[in-house]
Amino acid sequence: MKRYLAEYFATAFMLFCILYCIDAVKETSPWVSLTAASAVAGIAVWLMIVLLGKVSGAHMNPAVSTAMYFDNELRFTEYLGYVIAQLGGSFTAAFVFDKINGGEYYLMGATEPSINVWVAWMFEFVLTFALLVVIYRFTDKRFPVRNKWAAIAIGTIVFLEIMVAGPYCGASMNPARSFGPAIVKGEISFLWIYFGATVAGAIAARYFDLRFRAKAD
Repeated sequence: MKRYLAEYFATAFMLFCILYCIDAVKETSPWVSLTAASAVAGIAVWLMIVLLGKVSGAHMNPAVSTAMYFDNELRFTEYLGYVIAQLGGSFTAAFVFDKINGGEYYLMGATEPSINVWVAWMFEFVLTFALLVVIYRFTDKRFPVRNKWAAIAIGTIVFLEIMVAGPYCGASMNPARSFGPAIVKGEISFLWIYFGATVAGAIAARYFDLRFRAKAD
């Protein structure tokens, strides 16, 4: 149970920080707001991995948990518990922040594409694939020295990917990042992108990593 609570709290904390930052800088220039949101997302991910990584792995992301399930790191019941906890944390963060801001916030909080939806799908697929490759490379049990840098590496790739792709597809890389704001806003028409592309990208990264390991061995 403590692992599920850790995933719930970590996901809620991460998303709340992101939404707070977006709201705080919404009247600044687009470059400043993008940089700030990217940095806060990366730092929040880094911090939660440091604090809760040894409890649950600090996935904060159903796509990551899906890859770990296919990699036999989670049993099916554990996988379901992780996903439910992550989506629950996402909804809680979005709901609480919406109430704090009087229900007038979610024009900015949701991830929505500004480009063709299928191009956005491919963006999210590639972004999530790259994120999972970094996760696998920095959590390989054969290289404990490298693993000490996992939190920084993962936080950094999150920051960079949001900076590069955020204006085009939202750079969610995470169904939970998109779920809460979409539900609270009442606009779920794009969730298929942020669920389908991210999960597919994560699974593809898992099989890529298996081949990479085999060649390395």
